[in-house]
Formats: sequence, structure tokens, C-alpha cells
Amino acid sequence: MILPFLNGNEALNARLAHVLESGTLSHAYIVYGDNPEERRKLGMILASAHVCSSEGGRPCTLCKDCRKALRGIHPDIKSVLREKDKRSYGIDIIREMVRDASVLPNEAEKKVYIIPDGEFLTPGCQNAALKILEEPPAYAAFIILAESPGAFLETFRSRCIELFMGADTTDKTCQSGFSEAFIKAFRLRDPLETVSAALMLEKCERGELIGELRELREAFVKELRSSPALGETYIAAAGLVARLLEMADANVSAGSIAGVLSAGCNMLLK
Repeated sequence: MILPFLNGNEALNARLAHVLESGTLSHAYIVYGDNPEERRKLGMILASAHVCSSEGGRPCTLCKDCRKALRGIHPDIKSVLREKDKRSYGIDIIREMVRDASVLPNEAEKKVYIIPDGEFLTPGCQNAALKILEEPPAYAAFIILAESPGAFLETFRSRCIELFMGADTTDKTCQSGFSEAFIKAFRLRDPLETVSAALMLEKCERGELIGELRELREAFVKELRSSPALGETYIAAAGLVARLLEMADANVSAGSIAGVLSAGCNMLLK
């Protein structure tokens, strides 16, 4: 499925086409970008794909579940809304979402929660949702829409796949190829190469550092899928990177994070 409203972001279009055709949707997405209508459209397409009853690519737009979803009347797609007179989400609203997620879907195989104003989730609300995002029921999915992911705690962001709806950019100033270099060194089980690759992070600014660590975490997850025999090692490595993301969010220096990354991964490879 090609999404015309994503013209200008061919990388995201191709990524989503693969995910929708293969049925490999994540249980949690943060969809962000400047255009609220485009965010809403993509959120609804993802939700429709989750509930679609077709055996082929999803959403098919033709089955009863897709038709209900696209009309906004599917009982298993729930919008989680702020109270009208409140600027931010109340924590009780998120706690109710978490409680409701323990109840099986009414009609579809999945039950989807769309949070349309994610930037108004307070830290308390995000913390209240952490466990359900980390260990959701097999039938539950969450789609958070926001103008920017900057308002989210790193612990919250690390449990979601982020989809940026802006145009493709290539203005990265941090040294590129970090995740590829580090994964290669990790595969070779070479401690010196691991240290050398980790040092690529030292000159990154905070935002760049977080971006590089996210890419590395995703790379470890991909390695886990392709090399299941080394599953425990890759799970531990991805967990280490998740902790480093929390350190980066707390403004720990890039040099310190590079040191912890190389030392921690070399310990895993012993």
C-alpha cells in the first residue's frame, strides 16, 4: 500500500508498505509530524490494519472490520481523549485505558487505542502506561499521535516504534554508519573493534546521540530475528542500549555512554 499523503518521505512509505503487506505491525507506535490531519490518517490506517480480517495485505479496506474502522465506528478501535476543559491528560484516563486493555476485543483479533494528543501526556500519565506498553496483551495495540516526540520520556519512547511524517532529511552531523559498524564488531566478537565503533558516539550532540542509540537498539532487534541461536545475547545487548537511552535522556555525556556501551557489550561477548 502506497500512501499518497506521505509523498516526500519515500523511506517511510516503503517501510510502511513492507510492514502492512507482511503483517509485521508493532504493538505501539508514536506517529509524529507537523500536519495533524496526516497524523490522524496514518493513525487510522495503522488501526485498520490491526483489526483487518483479510488474509492478504492489510488493511484491505474491503472487509467488514476495515469498513467499520474507516467509518470511525469499529468497537475495537478506541480514541483516548483528554477531558474537554483540561490542557493535559488526567492520569485516571490512562489508568482506565490500561484496565480496559485487559478485556478481550469485541469483534476483531486486535483492540487498538489511539491517543490523538500525545504531547499532552504528562510524565505521570506516561509512567502509568509503561507496563502495558512493555508487556501488552497479545491482542492490544497503541497508536500515539503527536507533533513532536520531544515531550515523551525516554522510557516511554523506548517502548514504541517512532514514525516521522516529515520529508526525508540527510542533515545528520554526527558520524554516520555507527550502528552498522558496531553490529559488525559485535558479530566478530572483537573487543578492540567494539571499542573503536563505540567511540564514534563521542562527538555526538544529545539529540544525535539519542538517534544513534535508537538505531542501534533496532539493529540488535533485527539481529535477534535473524540469529535466534544468539537470542539471549542480543536481548541483553538491546536492554543495555535501552538503559543507555535513559542515561542520554538524563544528559549523561556522550563519552561516558560510549564507554559504558563498549564495556557492557564486551562483557556480554565473553
